[in-house]
Amino acid sequence: MAGRKSATPALGMLAGILLLGLVLASGCGPKPGAYKNGIYEGSSASGMHGEVKVQVSVAKGRIAEVKITTQNETQGIGTIAIEKLSSEILEKQGTDVAAVSGASVTSKAFLEAAADALAKAK
Repeated sequence: MAGRKSATPALGMLAGILLLGLVLASGCGPKPGAYKNGIYEGSSASGMHGEVKVQVSVAKGRIAEVKITTQNETQGIGTIAIEKLSSEILEKQGTDVAAVSGASVTSKAFLEAAADALAKAK
């Protein structure tokens, strides 16, 4: 087999890259069932116009609903950010999401309140 190169090193490298990707991806976000079932409340005093309170519902160990219970944020700016962040928390199953541009104070307060609630669900 003189002059012919083996594909084995390339396949080995590809397998290693795929394995590394799987290991890294498996560490992202909470594991299924990471939270205790129930309804949890959280709050943050650092909203644009005062306290922000949320209620997080957990079912089958996963975040099922995030809703605001108290807020005085700016209509059309803070309120839109809260809606967007609620959806992202559900999608990501955690509060590791980016703040909404133009509503960073509200975003931070809402995420703090949601994190406070989720800390009680662990």
